[in-house]
Amino acid sequence: MNRGEFKALIEKLQSSYELTVEFFSTYIGELEELVAEARFEMTVDDYFEPDVEAMAEDLYLDWLEGSYEDLGEGKW
Repeated sequence: MNRGEFKALIEKLQSSYELTVEFFSTYIGELEELVAEARFEMTVDDYFEPDVEAMAEDLYLDWLEGSYEDLGEGKW
C-alpha cells in the first residue's frame, strides 16, 4: 500500500466512523460521550516502552497461582 492509498483509506475510515456515530446518536442519546470515554489510543511511545510495573505484577500473580497449585489447591 503506498502513501496515497493509505491516506485515502484513513479518510474513508474516518468518514465511516463519523457517519456511524452520527446515525446511532439519533437513537442513543449519550453515544458520543460513551464513545469518547471508551476510546483507547496507544501512542508510538506507549507501544515501544514496556510497562514494567504491569509485567512485574503479572509475574507475581503467576508465582502466586503456582504456589497455590504446589499446595494442592487445584489448577487456577
